[in-house]
Amino acid sequence: MIDVSILTYWGVPNYGAWTQAYALTSYLNSLNNVSARQLAYLEQSHDDIYYRNDLRLKNSFSYSWNIIPHTFVGSVGDLEKRKYDVFITGADSIWSFEGNTLNKDLHLMGIGIDAKKKVSYAPSADRLTVEELSVEMIDGISSYDYLSVRDEYTKKIIEESGVDKNIEIVIDPALLWDFTTDNNIVFPIYKDYIAVYGAHWDEAFIKMAQEYGRKNNLKLISLGYKNDWCDMSIKMNELRAVEWIGFIGKANAVITSTFHGLMVGINYGKKVILNQVISVANRSETLRKDLNAKSLEIPNAFEFQKEEYVDRLVALRNKASDYIKRALLDGNE
Repeated sequence: MIDVSILTYWGVPNYGAWTQAYALTSYLNSLNNVSARQLAYLEQSHDDIYYRNDLRLKNSFSYSWNIIPHTFVGSVGDLEKRKYDVFITGADSIWSFEGNTLNKDLHLMGIGIDAKKKVSYAPSADRLTVEELSVEMIDGISSYDYLSVRDEYTKKIIEESGVDKNIEIVIDPALLWDFTTDNNIVFPIYKDYIAVYGAHWDEAFIKMAQEYGRKNNLKLISLGYKNDWCDMSIKMNELRAVEWIGFIGKANAVITSTFHGLMVGINYGKKVILNQVISVANRSETLRKDLNAKSLEIPNAFEFQKEEYVDRLVALRNKASDYIKRALLDGNE
């Protein structure tokens, strides 16, 4: 049995962070002779800034995170003293260390970890620049036995930093795992609606989204965020993660300004309209090109159509699956 331990942004109140963690763990556990668990550890400054003493939100998301197979890790010392068989970091923007809002948890780059094998799966550096990569970070990335990232930008800055490793680009776990066959997903009673997910939007995009809803006689339902321009909004503490996915899965279409709203919409074969705001640009650009998204007339707006991306997605899934199997089986055959 290959024992896999995964380190990501555990426990944060974010549907995308939960979805990629759930998806990667589920996919790994679907493989023969693999036992995968998340490491239930989050550096304290992350916990502080995400929850800000909001116990209702923490309670809601704790329920969601606890359904993922995990091992409780109580402290940095506990994390570092353990010996791991296969240690995976990913996915999500876990290498996004720009700015000073959060402490840099370099365990997410494999530093301070005692493992027989280190593997990265689809992390993103988001808007981190090569100048912000310290020598310690570069050494950490260089310590991986198998190295993959989620986007061209992250690959580019790692290569520019001098890391002498083969770097593969793989899709986010939220695309790798097939949610359409997942019996844990909970679907809503609503019908005839567009799932809207995101907090930041361009004004021209909002007008286009409202017009699209009216033209197609579909209500705009905002998930997790209060967007006054939608017909209704559902708060985060009213919507558990499996229900968030279900809302997208049952929607007639998806409108989003987030990376994982895009991922789940594509996973379910939906028409997805993306407002590519600056916070999601580097994360989504590689996939936008890979899936042949169409530029719309207004700025920063792209349309993903199933007939354009369905075959391309199969190829990307096969590529990601091949990477994982090579990484796990190397030395364990």
